[in-house]
Amino acid sequence: MDIQQTIDELRDELVQTVQAASRDEIAWSWVAKAVARILHEHSTGVSRTVLLTELESQWYAEVSSDLNQSGVVRTVAPFFHNAGSTAPPESTVFGLKINNTWKLKHTDFWIWQVSGAPDPENAGSNVAGARDLKKRNTADKQADLFVHQRYYPMLSACEFDGFFSNMRTMLATRLSIADRGGGASGFPVRTLLPTTSLAFVLRLKDDQNLSKLLRRHTDEALMRDIFGVEYTGTRFRKCGQPAFSVDQIWCKVEAIHMPQMRMHDGRKMHVQEVECFYEQNTAGESQVVVLEFWDADMAMVRLFNSGDYLGLLCPNVLARDAAGVPTRVDYGANAIAFCMKGISRYPSTSITQTAIARNDLGFFDYSNYAHRVRLSELCSDIMHLDLLAHVKQISHNLPFSRGDDGEEDRYVVKLEDASVDVERDVTLWGELSSQCTRFKSGHLVLLTNLETNTEGEPGDSDLKINGSIEIDSTVFNLSTLPGMLTSPGLRTYTSLAALPSKGSRFIKARVTKTVAAPTGLCDARDRLQATTLVHDACGWPVGFSSGSSGTGTQEVITGPTDMYVFDCTGCRRMRLPEGEVVSAFSICANVDDGTAVRETHVDALAASRLLVLTAVQFLELPSAAEQTSALARAVGKEIVSAVSMYADLCDQTNAMRIDVLCPAEDVGVTDDI
Repeated sequence: MDIQQTIDELRDELVQTVQAASRDEIAWSWVAKAVARILHEHSTGVSRTVLLTELESQWYAEVSSDLNQSGVVRTVAPFFHNAGSTAPPESTVFGLKINNTWKLKHTDFWIWQVSGAPDPENAGSNVAGARDLKKRNTADKQADLFVHQRYYPMLSACEFDGFFSNMRTMLATRLSIADRGGGASGFPVRTLLPTTSLAFVLRLKDDQNLSKLLRRHTDEALMRDIFGVEYTGTRFRKCGQPAFSVDQIWCKVEAIHMPQMRMHDGRKMHVQEVECFYEQNTAGESQVVVLEFWDADMAMVRLFNSGDYLGLLCPNVLARDAAGVPTRVDYGANAIAFCMKGISRYPSTSITQTAIARNDLGFFDYSNYAHRVRLSELCSDIMHLDLLAHVKQISHNLPFSRGDDGEEDRYVVKLEDASVDVERDVTLWGELSSQCTRFKSGHLVLLTNLETNTEGEPGDSDLKINGSIEIDSTVFNLSTLPGMLTSPGLRTYTSLAALPSKGSRFIKARVTKTVAAPTGLCDARDRLQATTLVHDACGWPVGFSSGSSGTGTQEVITGPTDMYVFDCTGCRRMRLPEGEVVSAFSICANVDDGTAVRETHVDALAASRLLVLTAVQFLELPSAAEQTSALARAVGKEIVSAVSMYADLCDQTNAMRIDVLCPAEDVGVTDDI
């Protein structure tokens, strides 16, 4: 049984465990990614029962997160715990209800009296539940909150008349509390300090997931006045001119990207981008707008989830298209934020789907697709695509020029799967590409959050598949997960006689021979040429630099490596710094399991595990005889290993490689007893 079959079986077992309505409710890619993460964390192995328990726990957490706004604290009680208790961290997101607004006597300071807000998706499906909800919302502690000056104009503007009454709720973070003094008999008056990391929650009657309590007070009129939009049953459309002659946008959150470091105002600063669909066109079309949150404003991103609607009043518009529609927006120092949970006409019961429709921009969104996608099924305009396939070939670095911004790393990975005669190239960009430099032919890899498009005339040859950190792509090399080796309940062994010509399998065999397999330049201290010089950062072999005194045809370095200058053949880094060129094992082994004897290449890290010494320790052995003896120590050992079968592109033959191994005695029991 290979890893692909394991994932399919675990998915079926998980369906039975959680009693899901159908197999399609649990996405294949969700199981694949969860298994890869768990086995990466449990390198010493995990039983099938424990793995299923962990999958079940993560599944319920995922469903809960999707059906409810997770991570939101809907009470101010944590600020009023006993003296000496730890205050809630500033990263906590609070759901608050504004009960009253007034100006502090003899000052110009405004105060909101707040308490915990009701969950907007708690519909109170039964009488007792509704009664408990009402009790919780009315008996909660209350606190005073200083209003930040940014929101003072809203308190007097006629357009916001009544806005802060009738169950007005908001999401807020970066909250802290202090004593403002002036209490009777010297008692402290603890007041929440002002924050701009907040968003006022808007609601529409169309949202069937709202509780009756909240559906009594909705914001259709305000949205027409402030943003000039109305909800048409499926989406928002422009319905008139906003009341304020300032920049404002109403958009739907599509993706929240990871924080980055970029130059801003002459210095490096943190920034987090939120990609949205702009929904204010008269024609009802959506366009992409990218929102930037810099440094302290990044806290705002905690308030939003993919699928939420987001409104910004007075943001800093950085770029517009030819029609004047914003395409890039900085949240800025004056913006006021409004948000709305994604509208559900009916309560959601599942986070997955079995059919794919085009989204507002015409893309096929595979984020919740239930099934495994094969290479032969791909087309253009797919987003959030997950692929499980074998590596046929990987290119060296093909740097792409970004003009004044320099070059961006780029690798192309050629993939193949069970699709007949179908291969696809996936281009991995920037920081993500550095994670694939150790891919080798035959490796089984899982690539997530990819996108497809076409260039030129449509056709299979024009299909482009791309992945990058900017679109939250990730890579998992399933062939090198040691957790699978020591977890026999998750896989079975394949006999050497039954190994296919291509694929990834697990074997249990005895080593009968180990020999050097020279592949490039090696240190002079290596008398057997059982090692090769590689770039430590990417694992690719190195060659002599054009500025070095060495020659490109020389295979053995005749002195210490720091006397030479090297270039990396893989990532194309020139004149590598001292210390970045290291030795790695390059050996082959014969293995025998009683059904056949096979010659196999051994990955450099697996070779160190097999020989129980590092390449550096091997080079320090003073004679050829001792190095030969070190290689021979592996003979007779019984090992469990993950192997890859692949086509050797150099001599056009089928080859076998041990990707990762462990001694047979390290393998645990088959499952919990």
